[in-house]
Amino acid sequence: MAGSCTTAHDSRPTDLPESAIDIARWLNGVEYGSDSSPVLFLLDVCGAGAATHYQLFQDVPEGDRRAWVIAACTADESAFDARFTKAAAQALERLHPPTGQI
Repeated sequence: MAGSCTTAHDSRPTDLPESAIDIARWLNGVEYGSDSSPVLFLLDVCGAGAATHYQLFQDVPEGDRRAWVIAACTADESAFDARFTKAAAQALERLHPPTGQI
């Protein structure tokens, strides 16, 4: 995750950052958009902690924050083998076991 963007499976190395996912845009959209619904971002990508750094500079008062980020690792660390995603899914399943219905 370089800066506030992260690559996706279909990102084009020759077309970065345009083909990457702009996490800052997502955070800004939640914080400054017209929808007041809170959003929790679970980021399981290398350097995901950069998104939490970005939030520090958004200048949103703590009581007014609508976007929260839980990152798999710090801005200068790597995420491995979707460990964070697997652990989060397992914890959520414990809270609400699947019923087999879609």
